[in-house]
Amino acid sequence: MNVHLNNSYGFQVEGTKNPTSQWRKGQILAWLRARDVVEVQLAGKTKPALLKLARTMKVSPKLEVEEALKGTNHRILWIPPYHCIYNPIEMANTIT
Repeated sequence: MNVHLNNSYGFQVEGTKNPTSQWRKGQILAWLRARDVVEVQLAGKTKPALLKLARTMKVSPKLEVEEALKGTNHRILWIPPYHCIYNPIEMANTIT
């Protein structure tokens, strides 16, 4: 069975999101600690320095849908987001 989804990342699993400048310093520290970064590397660093360190440790995002379908006989077919031909809901939105 095929599952058709648009290529947006709204389906990311919480633990796989990478830190952004919108994150608070405490959130970035927790993310780094979860990846076994030594406390000595974290001590006294500013938020921009922590972000720079986190960017060197980026993880590829995992999607909830991929996790749910793992081990099943289903396959995800990714379609471009907001594409009027491949995504029928976009055609419906233009009718109104």
